[in-house]
Amino acid sequence: ATALLGRTVTAGELWYLCEEWSDRLIPYVVDTHPLVQAALRRDDAILLEGQLGVMRDLDWGAYPYVTSSTCLAGGACAGAGIPPQRIGRVIGVVKAYSTAVGAGPMPTELGDGLGARLRELGQEYGASTGRPRRCGWFDGVAARFAAEVSGFTDLAVMKLDVLDGFETVKICVAYRDGPRVLTTVPHTAAMARVQPVYEELPGWRETSDARTIDELPAEARAFLARIEQVTGAPVSMVGVGREREALITLRDLANPQSPASNPAVGGSR
Repeated sequence: ATALLGRTVTAGELWYLCEEWSDRLIPYVVDTHPLVQAALRRDDAILLEGQLGVMRDLDWGAYPYVTSSTCLAGGACAGAGIPPQRIGRVIGVVKAYSTAVGAGPMPTELGDGLGARLRELGQEYGASTGRPRRCGWFDGVAARFAAEVSGFTDLAVMKLDVLDGFETVKICVAYRDGPRVLTTVPHTAAMARVQPVYEELPGWRETSDARTIDELPAEARAFLARIEQVTGAPVSMVGVGREREALITLRDLANPQSPASNPAVGGSR
């Protein structure tokens, strides 16, 4: 009770509060199956947001450092009762660098001042607890694994502006486990001991004022293009700031028939 309200409450007080909350919530508690099916029959656009990330998935994540449910796109079928063939688009949302909260392997984690710099620039602290997040370079191996098991049709690369001003930036393209080079996510024990294999790219000065892909520095576009190549998914949205308008959209993500990403990102692709 203290965690919820900040003070100790009696059972009677809590019961009264629950009754009060229930009066507000009951109108919104319905059987979602007919609701979703009616929307599908009308061909409405349905947007579902997944929790956490693939590496925290109960079945495919870095067990035991996982949650209790599925974090894959398939969760839309199991959780919302949407048939697999009705899923038109799967958008993988990633940051331009890696973050994690809590325990578990994180091959690209930066335990030095660079990690602290990313944390401060990106304000990487838990929204409710204020707990500092672990930060590191973009993990292309984990992102590609997520794209494969969830079937990403698009990538939304957020917080690109956090990397503004770095002389160079890095992308993890493989893991080294002793003499072996791995290009996919291994089991948890191996994940804890691998070393990242990085590609280093030139940095850039400023992206926060860009509102089209052409306004991004060439080096930032090259970074995004390499992410596309490593993950196998096209970048369709880029975040360059906290403001709602600080978003570069390359495809109409609400329209499954929208054409492929602007070649300004992927070059000749």
